[in-house]
Amino acid sequence: MKYPRQYSIYQNLDTHFGLLSSFIPDGLTLEIDNKTFQYPAFKEFSIKDNFYQTWNCKHCGACCRRYYLIWNRYENFNDNIKTKDIILKTPKGIVDTEIFYLEPDLNKKFCILAEEKDDKIYCTQYEYRPLLSRMPHVFTKRGNKSVSLIKRQYGRNWALGCKATTSKYTEETKKIDIAKLKFIKESIKNYNLEHILDEVIEAVKEEKEGVIWARNGDINKWI
Repeated sequence: MKYPRQYSIYQNLDTHFGLLSSFIPDGLTLEIDNKTFQYPAFKEFSIKDNFYQTWNCKHCGACCRRYYLIWNRYENFNDNIKTKDIILKTPKGIVDTEIFYLEPDLNKKFCILAEEKDDKIYCTQYEYRPLLSRMPHVFTKRGNKSVSLIKRQYGRNWALGCKATTSKYTEETKKIDIAKLKFIKESIKNYNLEHILDEVIEAVKEEKEGVIWARNGDINKWI
């Protein structure tokens, strides 16, 4: 083992479904291998002003670590893809399904799908890359019964060392952001769970900031 394992599959699953659940107001519970992960319901969703910025990738490979790669549906490009059974619960029902994943290669410095060319790191399967690989610098932040959509540098970046820099938000950046949100939407739709992605996407198209959705009892209000 040349490089130590950085994360378990359960940590990556927690991050994966933590992102998906940020657009599921009713909340979500994930059960896998006798482990339970809970993502609480929320009553308010907002888009912070720092979401509307561009992070310029330098292809340094800092984010292409040896993570487990996780998909919601089968991606037929690699014979080593494995599956695990999972149970998803919301107040409105239970979904018995599975996830698909690739284990990291601990003899590689970077992601199993990454390659180095001209001192830069590139994905060899760009169109098949999983959810978390599509979301550099896009995060959701949970508060007390609230969720915010943000962009930021990686936490504790002294450890990760991402070299991306910011610049002005552009129409091209907006197209990329919308494509990312649509990918999240399709990931949630695989499980037939209710979500608020359609409205979030429309808000991003208009570059809205602040609270865009709130729940008062059984009434959902788009602001």
